[in-house]
Amino acid sequence: MYDINWVVGDGVPSEFEENLRHGAQLIHDYAVSMGMPELEEDITAYVYHNFESVVNAHYDVYGKSHGISKNDIRRNIRSKSGSAYDKYVLISTSRFQNLNKGRQIQIMAHELSHAHHNILSGLSDIGPAWLNEGIAEFVAFRITPKDERSSYEMSRELIPQLNFSNTGPLEKIETRSAFNQSYLNYSYSLLAVELLASLSGESSLMQYYPSLRPGTTWQAEFKNIFDLSIGQFYDLFEQHEAAGFPKPEIPKFVER
Repeated sequence: MYDINWVVGDGVPSEFEENLRHGAQLIHDYAVSMGMPELEEDITAYVYHNFESVVNAHYDVYGKSHGISKNDIRRNIRSKSGSAYDKYVLISTSRFQNLNKGRQIQIMAHELSHAHHNILSGLSDIGPAWLNEGIAEFVAFRITPKDERSSYEMSRELIPQLNFSNTGPLEKIETRSAFNQSYLNYSYSLLAVELLASLSGESSLMQYYPSLRPGTTWQAEFKNIFDLSIGQFYDLFEQHEAAGFPKPEIPKFVER
């Protein structure tokens, strides 16, 4: 469906590289099984252990064209293990020592999910931050092998117990700046996307981004793909949250 061009720097531990490649294969196979259309472009994955090498890669693929200095990039990615821009994924393994194998797999899957969305979408505005991050996070947990720590099965019991008092509601975290106010918005958005998948089928998550084209809005395509207006879904999720986020059944496909 697509190829990944790997650029792996010196000093990346072989175990970390193996986990990232495993994550890439898992997200590829998942996307195929969910009917995601073939990508027209390949994806390049930059993997470095040295932080300055990561900064330089960010600058080359994104900073130069957007007028962002290396100092700004250093500040922006200092606490990150992965990023995605256009058809590029950038991974910093220097922080992987404290991450289990499942979480390393998830980082690659999350960022590749963003790259998929970037290539498939024809719009610069591809929807609310909670949906973009929620789909990437949900998919990353779903593809993690069940016997790995951080898998969806192991994490699902713990996530609803997090203190979401300073997160959301969803309509308040549509913008990137609002979303970034709390790291818990990733887990909160995962629960929203989980509910969305239970209502419209898991495969619908792979259909949303290809539907975005110039002349459409994300709100219109949200309703078209998920068969709910954004306002209707916000109301449903509010009820779901009030009920304590009960774990829903998630069908792969939903017949319309």
